[in-house]
Amino acid sequence: MSTDTRAPLWQLDACDLGAAYRAGALTPLAVLDAHLERLNMVQPAINAMAWVDAEGARHAASASTERLRQGQPLSALDGVPVTVKDNIPLAGLPCRWGSRLWQDHRPAVDESPVARLRAAGAPVVFIQHESTAGYLEHGTREWQLADGLQVQPGDLRVRKKTPDAFLNTDLEALLKARGVEEVIVCGMHTEFCVDTTTRRALALGYPVTLVADAHTSAGNEVLGAPQVIAHHNATLTNISSFGPRVRAVNSADVGLNPAW
Repeated sequence: MSTDTRAPLWQLDACDLGAAYRAGALTPLAVLDAHLERLNMVQPAINAMAWVDAEGARHAASASTERLRQGQPLSALDGVPVTVKDNIPLAGLPCRWGSRLWQDHRPAVDESPVARLRAAGAPVVFIQHESTAGYLEHGTREWQLADGLQVQPGDLRVRKKTPDAFLNTDLEALLKARGVEEVIVCGMHTEFCVDTTTRRALALGYPVTLVADAHTSAGNEVLGAPQVIAHHNATLTNISSFGPRVRAVNSADVGLNPAW
């Protein structure tokens, strides 16, 4: 970690940004401008963002800049850009869950985990599953992040093709680069991606906070969705052999490790 800002600002990790903010070498507004400029360059080619709330991001960056100027950051991550997974509602933005049934849906409030993570400035990683063809094929409408998420410039994206978000992806490298010591998991599907990724995180040494009321399932011919969710909340929290443990908490009780 250093305060060297000669690298492009959009390439700096959370640790470098935090150090530069504390040293007065950078401001969140300058970092946001760099991220938006980079996004404008690559968006037409790679469709990196399903929705960009530039005005909202600029408002947040301005407020963060002022807090840092006064020496009163919300946390060590105040001012670090983040994004949110597409099936987690964010206030005022489209939230379609990859379905035309929800194409006009705009949540009135943030999902609780997002609100709490945003307040603390934690890094947010959107995991997008994709298939090689058909449903969820990369670039299709169904593959896009759900509208309604308050995706911020600087939020992270990871593409995966298996239920394990770590397998053949750069997720572990992203977490290590940002000094993450534990992870908070929510999303879908409970019995596939949430279950497998949670177990893999434990195997890699990460304690996991499973947001008990913010992961979901379509159910199956044996168990309904509520049963699947309850089963995994109970099962995952009872695994001790990895060393790190899973704790299941409701959205309103999600908290962050100050070491982040």
